[in-house]
Amino acid sequence: MRDSARAAALDAQQAKAHAEQYHAQLAANLKQQREDLSNTYQQVNEQARQYQAEQAMRLDKQHQEDLRVQASYRLDQNQQCADGIVINRSGSSFTQAVGKDGGPIPCKGDLATEPLR
Repeated sequence: MRDSARAAALDAQQAKAHAEQYHAQLAANLKQQREDLSNTYQQVNEQARQYQAEQAMRLDKQHQEDLRVQASYRLDQNQQCADGIVINRSGSSFTQAVGKDGGPIPCKGDLATEPLR
């Protein structure tokens, strides 16, 4: 009977040790998964920040290009819109501004219908 009790106690002790080892391994795995998830979140957040910064730069660049294009339609101080046609002034002489097709460039107010520069 004593041998049986000792064997049972030894089995219980081994089972307890095995359970503690299994528990420790599960805890270590969970800790590693949490660290991995935290690192993934950090990487995703950094990529999102980079994307947003790049997007802001692209939008600013596009805005600057839009402003440049708009400015190319605006008559300068040596030009005027007369009877719907852009006229270039140089001193006391006046000439029609000529478009890509060789014809006069139409205008309205201080804007031409095609780029002047």
